[in-house]
Amino acid sequence: MKKKGVFYFIVVLMSVSLLLIILMQGGHIIRSYNEKKELVDRGVLEALTQAWKRLERQDALYFAYNKLHGSKTQDIDSAYPVDPYMMHFDFDGFGSNSKNFSISISSAQGGTQVFNFSNILSPDGFLTYPAIKQFFDENLTNQQLEFNELIAELEKEYELQRRPIEARFDKNFIKTVISNELAEKDLDIDFEFAVIDANQNIRISSDDFSENFSSGYYKINLSSANIFTNPDFLYVYFPHKGKFVVEGIYAQILSSVIFTLIIIFTFGITLRTVIRQKKLTEIKNDFINNMTHELKTPIATIQLAAESIKNPKLRENQVILEKFTDIISQETHRMNQHVEQVLQMALLDRESLNLKREEIDMHELIVESVDKIDLIIKERNGRIRNFLKADEYKIIADRDTMQNVVNNLLDNANKYSTEAPEITIYTYNMNNLFVLEVEDKGIGMSKETQNKIFDRFFRAEGGNIHNIKGFGLGLNYVREIVLAHKGEIEIKSQANKGSSFIIKLPLQST
Repeated sequence: MKKKGVFYFIVVLMSVSLLLIILMQGGHIIRSYNEKKELVDRGVLEALTQAWKRLERQDALYFAYNKLHGSKTQDIDSAYPVDPYMMHFDFDGFGSNSKNFSISISSAQGGTQVFNFSNILSPDGFLTYPAIKQFFDENLTNQQLEFNELIAELEKEYELQRRPIEARFDKNFIKTVISNELAEKDLDIDFEFAVIDANQNIRISSDDFSENFSSGYYKINLSSANIFTNPDFLYVYFPHKGKFVVEGIYAQILSSVIFTLIIIFTFGITLRTVIRQKKLTEIKNDFINNMTHELKTPIATIQLAAESIKNPKLRENQVILEKFTDIISQETHRMNQHVEQVLQMALLDRESLNLKREEIDMHELIVESVDKIDLIIKERNGRIRNFLKADEYKIIADRDTMQNVVNNLLDNANKYSTEAPEITIYTYNMNNLFVLEVEDKGIGMSKETQNKIFDRFFRAEGGNIHNIKGFGLGLNYVREIVLAHKGEIEIKSQANKGSSFIIKLPLQST
């Protein structure tokens, strides 16, 4: 009982350890997912903020283009006087078609400075802030207008004439800028966007933007610097964000899953081995107990007979002396059979059992086995009936082992008949096979028992119970011998109705 408690404690401990390992791996995966998600969230917000700054900067740089669209020269001081200077813009073309862009600044004293930007236009016709700043730094003298003052005046003009966002930007251009910023953050993922005002009106959006989204979107304020206007908000959501995050930690997930499966597999093998060893220990103990019981009786009988023979008075009675001698001989033979059976099973394990194959008459062999057990059956008021109908009954086999097969089947039918045994033997031919069927009206067996009946040391009564004699080797021995002769064995049984063992042997063994 104490050993069984230790066994169950070990199993529970291993199970709890496995569960904790699985939970730890699951927690590791969830933690990695959340960390990756936080990185994505931070990267997206940074990319969106940077994208909007770039859009605003580009819009400011081309403010002059937008004012002078359709006219080559125009004063911007009509909207807001830039004193004490006057600025004139000369513009030819737009974007990649630009050929010339210049600014002339006239002072109140009559001096004029012209700045030609044609040489610093990018290949696609765009101006960049660093290029303009560098140009002014290189061309403005200390006596002329400072670049920062000029920028401040332009910013005032730009803010006064700011147009609605949908008039300033094309949706495809916005999406391109956002995509580029996301790519800078290694976030190559599909997205949809919209600019929505404070009244939840969509000002501009991508083609597949859905108004039904409720969560999982990113939102930034596009008018945070101006507290006197109703703010616009940029909404961006990613339809496949979850998939993108999972793909980012795919290697970690795969390694965790493989590691967990290895642990589970190892646990299963270990648990199976432990249970098997426990079962083998129980079987070994049962076998030792059963064999001790089986050998104890004949040893005690032999000892009693030997002591009786020592009695001088009994020695003078020849009849009694022969009786005790026969008892010793029978019990010795009985013990020898037990030992021989165990030895043969050991030889079968090593596949070194030497079968002396010869032509044998199965009907003759069956009759001999019936004669040996018939007296025992009649003592229990039972009977054996033979229906030996096989036309061909000679096979190539080892006579001794085949005799043991028939003996074991008959002995098994007798042992598992609780009342007067009713045993019937059939033989017939089928598909070039010799078929032997031994049927009884005994206790039968369940489906579960039928699946185990040919296992070594298994006995239908189970455990260390001696109301049915034997080691649990008989039917296992029968199956091994039949298989060694390239035969087959089947069982048909119903609980409380009896059993039928069917052996099929080739008429000519190869």
